[in-house]
Amino acid sequence: MNYTDRLIENYEYPPEFEVDDDGYFCTLVKYAGTNANVVIPNGITEIGRDAFRGNAFIENVTIPNTVKSIEPLAFCDCKNLKTVNMSDKLFSIHHSAFMRCTSLYKITIPDSVKEVGYHTFDGCTSLTDVVLPKKFYNIVYAMFQDCHSLININIPDNLHAIDSAAFRNCKSLTTLDFFNTQIGDIENNAFSGCSKLSTLIFPNCLYKIYLNCLDGCINLKQVVLPANVKLPIESDQPTSCKIIANSLHVLLKLSGYDSLHTARHTVCLNPDFYINFPYYKDIKEASTEFDLSEFDLSIFKTDTDIFIGIIVALVLRKNTIAKELAKALSYSQDEIKAALKTVTNDTTSMQIIADKLNALN
Repeated sequence: MNYTDRLIENYEYPPEFEVDDDGYFCTLVKYAGTNANVVIPNGITEIGRDAFRGNAFIENVTIPNTVKSIEPLAFCDCKNLKTVNMSDKLFSIHHSAFMRCTSLYKITIPDSVKEVGYHTFDGCTSLTDVVLPKKFYNIVYAMFQDCHSLININIPDNLHAIDSAAFRNCKSLTTLDFFNTQIGDIENNAFSGCSKLSTLIFPNCLYKIYLNCLDGCINLKQVVLPANVKLPIESDQPTSCKIIANSLHVLLKLSGYDSLHTARHTVCLNPDFYINFPYYKDIKEASTEFDLSEFDLSIFKTDTDIFIGIIVALVLRKNTIAKELAKALSYSQDEIKAALKTVTNDTTSMQIIADKLNALN
């Protein structure tokens, strides 16, 4: 960061502003005032760590052009802070800078900002509107976590990544369209708890998405992803989560999702529907209103598709579908067990499923 454009001047600051000024760098160390409307004086180049933290008086803050950086936790726990007017010279906002500012209702991050830290707006429960910089690169870890009121956020075309928990528990979001972005991967829990999210669209360049990123998205109706997206398996997740695209189509239909773009047809799984075979009896039954007549068995193109489709159907206790799919197989129990090794390493699970498939045949 370059501060050399700041002239050496003898600034005088009001007594409520404690500063550390060496002529080139001037840090606001602490604000001790009780004003509701605060205008940070010209000459300050950075708002220091904890400078306003926990201040119960401030409601509106104006940041001058001389400020280049907002340091960690600078405004954390300012419960009555409603608006922040940032200058177009600001370069960075560090982690947790506005965390738990529960009255903050809108924020515009200027295009000059190149760096935003994790947890920046975490817990801003009144935040409804966010404007991100046009060339914003990455929505970092827990950046908008627990922003329960967030409704409107622009999605810059330059966006490349969404980190873990980025939008976790944003309970008012209904639609997110990332189609024109450059996003390559979606991390764990990125959208978990977004209980009103109904439409989620990703770009063709997406190559990796974690299985639990939609945990708790109970109203999700449409998910659009590229067909070749990878579903990474974490060490603590059952290997039987390796469900291929066609069977994911089945799983979503059985789970009550309204639509799925079949041309770009891979969808990540909600952990509520993890196929953890030894405990399949504990998995909740999917939508009872699902109409079997709408189910298109032709989406299964290979024996592997059929095996996984049967597994999904059995786990969700859709035995009619499992039986219909099993008709396409004439394998023995041992052959079925051997084929199941392509989708699970759990021998107990394989035996359970093999027995059921054998019985259906």
